[in-house]
Amino acid sequence: MADAWQSLVIVELFASFDGLGYLMTWGRQLFQLELVIVAMIVIAAIGLSLNAVLGYLEHFIQPWKTEARHDR
Repeated sequence: MADAWQSLVIVELFASFDGLGYLMTWGRQLFQLELVIVAMIVIAAIGLSLNAVLGYLEHFIQPWKTEARHDR
């Protein structure tokens, strides 16, 4: 999932006219640093949210894996 999220943002940086990657590129071209930083924070927040949701789902779908991590 992390690779898919990174790929999406990278593709938006280079070949899109919508999305957070394009927003970062547009803000960079207009020298609007605050726009670039806000887009970076939103990308990070979405990535962290995806990680948390998938970790929560993994706990219920594969409980034997999460128990093995806690035993270490």
